[in-house]
Amino acid sequence: MLKVNKKLELRERVRKVKEMLRLSMDGSTAARLRHLGYKLTFGVTYPRLRELTAEIEPDAELAESLWGLRQRETMLIATIIMPTECCTPEVADKWVSEAFNEEIAEYLSRNLLIRLDFAGNIVESLADATEWQKMLIGYSLHSRLLMNDRSIDAMIERYLSKSVDDVHNTDKRALSAIAFFLKQVARREQYLDRVKSIIAQLKTSESISAQWVAEEVNTFVEYSL
Repeated sequence: MLKVNKKLELRERVRKVKEMLRLSMDGSTAARLRHLGYKLTFGVTYPRLRELTAEIEPDAELAESLWGLRQRETMLIATIIMPTECCTPEVADKWVSEAFNEEIAEYLSRNLLIRLDFAGNIVESLADATEWQKMLIGYSLHSRLLMNDRSIDAMIERYLSKSVDDVHNTDKRALSAIAFFLKQVARREQYLDRVKSIIAQLKTSESISAQWVAEEVNTFVEYSL
């Protein structure tokens, strides 16, 4: 296995990462991912990517370069190897703005943003987002804060209050993140009735998206709580 460490020149480090990816290429997976809008993808499965990153030292300079290539695998690796102490609010904001599809947005939230001390500030800054990618990241990151008991009541209330409108106004690609957030909030007994009320509102909507979210969350509430 190729080892990528900080002693190598940046260009050589990038080359080694791309060589690792080339050796793990999967054409059938690449074909299935084309609908996500990638111009180039090696088709490496996410579990395999996690294995490959074990051979790469955390490195902000390399992470920035890989992210900038705007290729699926290099961007996902960047979210894993970026050291938290090097990811400033400015860098985080830039990456959030550049997460161009649901896979990149979700893994950016899951792999990097949740590790940041200022993750709560990111959630707050995205509370009024209208772009579906930013909305997806806001709900996804907020869900992970809830799972780690790092959210606050005021922010939970803010997101709950806007959830019905967001379901109706956003792209369908953000719906799973909103549904996941409502499921995590429902785990808190003091918010369960509030979530049930939101489910009831969504059920009466003529929107297929709203009905889908209602069914997803209601099934969770009925069978998992």
